[in-house]
Amino acid sequence: MAGGDKTRRPSAGRKPVPVAGFEAPEPPAFAADARFSKRKLNVPVPIYPDAPRAAVGALVMRDGKLLVVERGKPPAEGVWALPGGSVELGETLGEAAEREVLEETGVVVRAGAVVHAFDAVVRDDDGRVRFHYVIVDLACDYVSGEAVAGCDARSARFVSREEFALLRSSRATVDLLRRITSFLSAPDDADAVSTDSNDASD
Repeated sequence: MAGGDKTRRPSAGRKPVPVAGFEAPEPPAFAADARFSKRKLNVPVPIYPDAPRAAVGALVMRDGKLLVVERGKPPAEGVWALPGGSVELGETLGEAAEREVLEETGVVVRAGAVVHAFDAVVRDDDGRVRFHYVIVDLACDYVSGEAVAGCDARSARFVSREEFALLRSSRATVDLLRRITSFLSAPDDADAVSTDSNDASD
């Protein structure tokens, strides 16, 4: 076209002008820590899904103590369980377990073999499926790091058998520990543990 293209294009280094009412929310305090993935921040928990969701749990021991997290979101809010969460598209089970442990606790692990698998289904009062996870637990080797709660975990720590017995934990976690480890040496060790069958946490 004669005279050249007069179309105005934005400058390469020019920053966008903020628009009132569309300011981005402040990220959580831990979001600045490079150890935590930005992908999981503010991701909603799938409620009334149209299909089961794949998830992982990580069995991590260090010096005879078990790594556990207190869940901060439904369907297991306030329950102590193994760290873990949903498998993302393109991830292997091992990659998902390593990522979830890092995001939830700040601990670096190396995923190993599958040790347990189960369904976690929660229904509402009308019988509709509110949550449905297929959870696969993996044994993981501790590599480094101290337990610091992140993402949807309210708290994270390594606990002894005696400390674990005082926590409100999931039936799935207790069953797993009794079946494949000596962490709970007798049924009496879990007397103070919740056995809510609707607990969809691992």
